[in-house]
Amino acid sequence: MAKASSVTDFRSNFNQRWPLWLLCFALSPLLVNRYAPEFMDADTVMQALMSTQRVTLFFWGQDRNANVLPLLLSPIADPMWSLRLHLLVNAAAFFLFLEAVSHVLSLAWTKPPTLQRRLLLFSLPFGLALCLLRPFALYQFCVSAQPYALSMTLLIWAALVYQQRFVGRALLIASAVLLFVSIGLNPANLLIVLALFAFSVWTGTPREWRGFVVIATVSFGAWTVLSATNPVHAPSSYLAFGGFRAFVGSLKRSLLNLGDVALRVRYVVGVIGVLLVAALALGPPKLPNKLQRALLFSIAFSMAWWLFFLCNRWVQDNGSPFRYFFPLFFAPIVAITVWIVGYLEDRHFARGAVAIAGVCLCAFAVWASRPWTPLAEYKALAAVAEPLKDAKSMHIHYFAGDYWLGWPMVFALRAENVRAFGVFDRGIALRDRMLGALRGELRRGQRPLAMCIGTPISTCQEQLLEATGGHWSGPQAPSLAQGSVLRMDSAPP
Repeated sequence: MAKASSVTDFRSNFNQRWPLWLLCFALSPLLVNRYAPEFMDADTVMQALMSTQRVTLFFWGQDRNANVLPLLLSPIADPMWSLRLHLLVNAAAFFLFLEAVSHVLSLAWTKPPTLQRRLLLFSLPFGLALCLLRPFALYQFCVSAQPYALSMTLLIWAALVYQQRFVGRALLIASAVLLFVSIGLNPANLLIVLALFAFSVWTGTPREWRGFVVIATVSFGAWTVLSATNPVHAPSSYLAFGGFRAFVGSLKRSLLNLGDVALRVRYVVGVIGVLLVAALALGPPKLPNKLQRALLFSIAFSMAWWLFFLCNRWVQDNGSPFRYFFPLFFAPIVAITVWIVGYLEDRHFARGAVAIAGVCLCAFAVWASRPWTPLAEYKALAAVAEPLKDAKSMHIHYFAGDYWLGWPMVFALRAENVRAFGVFDRGIALRDRMLGALRGELRRGQRPLAMCIGTPISTCQEQLLEATGGHWSGPQAPSLAQGSVLRMDSAPP
């Protein structure tokens, strides 16, 4: 009987959730069109290149972040369509993350889940994110190639399915697969699993999550072994940590980055002020005791996450940007959401709850609606339009120099079915193909040309020498709009 009841509950949850899943995919094009034309960069373009050119185990040139999405979209051969789908799936993953969080929070209430509560818990976090985060930060978390939303969504799904493992062995296997993929996308998710276990110990239910922790730990170990034994990827510093001085410098850079690039500080102060006034005037909302503990624990964990990764060498080497601190932003947003919903439910404000959810979604739709921007007009691609013409007219297939300009150049040529290779950071994955193309040109008596983009010629020569083993002289032509032309003098070994 218990198993039959669990199956019924599982099906009931699915029936309640699939309309919101559809809504997540329906909203994602609006989100993409709002942010990607201005903020899309080489990191996101590279996902489409990885998908259409060569899907490696991890992101090119790294030993972390499994290439899950490029693998799933690899049947799409057209680079432009591949890039569109990558952007749409990334945006849908963010909305699915909000839906998964809303589902967990709705289950945490002692009262039965209601449609009003689910709509509020889904719509309010994004409304608060629009209010409290700057557009570039929203792009990083919602649309870009950063795997945080997707990996967190899979992690929550894995935990929810794991709770139903006694329904059948297939669900346990599904949970393990979801968790394995989640940790492959973001190895740091192991810390979230450990935090979940710590919270279960605090609340007196440690046995419930022991198996989940074991699966997560084994998954982390497996991905670590794979990263160490794969020759294509350069070892990174994501498992290394700096000392106290490095931490202090990282903290300073992070605080500046949070204030200048990520947060609308005035709005943050305003929202906190309103909550404090409400708490003084009305008292805290009547929330289930376990939910209150969960909110406090999640905020404490988000702070610990921030401080912990400020010590990380990879984060320090990359300037301690805000994008590494996903929980630091969304744990407080979720806590604020729960307080607002708690106040509304205390006053039986059901109609108002539906109205607030509707206003949030309609405001987003109106705010996000703008003339549709063709992919070719996105800033990252429009910025290379002139050097692209030069490259095509001079039959240049090799590019060195600036990472952020170079990869969009390579992508634009690939989109026109013209072979192109980059020797910027992370270009090692296509080195064998590039060397084959160079040797083919030399056998035909041609002298390969390379374009140096956005950096001194000496830097480009060093990059080309390291990637090809041959010497490149230049400049071989008058300076172009955004670069110079180099010619290969000696054949690669």
